Amino acid sequence: MTSSPDYVLSRNVVFRREGRAGIIFRPDTGEIEPMNETAAFILSCVERKLAVERIADELAAAFEAGGVEEAAGDVREFLSEMERRGVVVRA
Repeated sequence: MTSSPDYVLSRNVVFRREGRAGIIFRPDTGEIEPMNETAAFILSCVERKLAVERIADELAAAFEAGGVEEAAGDVREFLSEMERRGVVVRA
């Protein structure tokens, strides 16, 4: 069963992986913001149109983080902040 994405990247940003990390580029301002490995992983999942629960599953497996529930909370918190900053929008 495929679920719908909860978030998508904003049209106002360009995300690119740089090795394990990544960058957010805002063409309208020229601003470049580096993203650490975990942030880049989550944003890559957003690009793949994964739902928060699926992102949490993949994050917990990839980083051997606590449980999936803890990862889901972290993903929601991160994406909420990214939404506030205009990097992602609700799908």
